[in-house]
Amino acid sequence: KLYIFIEDNGGGMTEEVLQTIRRYINKGGEDDPSIGLRNVCERLHLFFGKESLMEIDSTIGRGTKVTVVVPYPN
Repeated sequence: KLYIFIEDNGGGMTEEVLQTIRRYINKGGEDDPSIGLRNVCERLHLFFGKESLMEIDSTIGRGTKVTVVVPYPN
């Protein structure tokens, strides 16, 4: 598998905001606050199948980290 890490050192997000974003990325919704992230996740699944994934972690005062995992041919 190929792991891609995107990280910043910004203000981070509260656990509540982070959970909301994670929920919408996985399920979507009419009031989706992160349509861009949802689109990326859907495209990953379209091109790489269900083996691909996107995870988001964040800590207040330390920043946010997005991890993208896709299959890597041998």
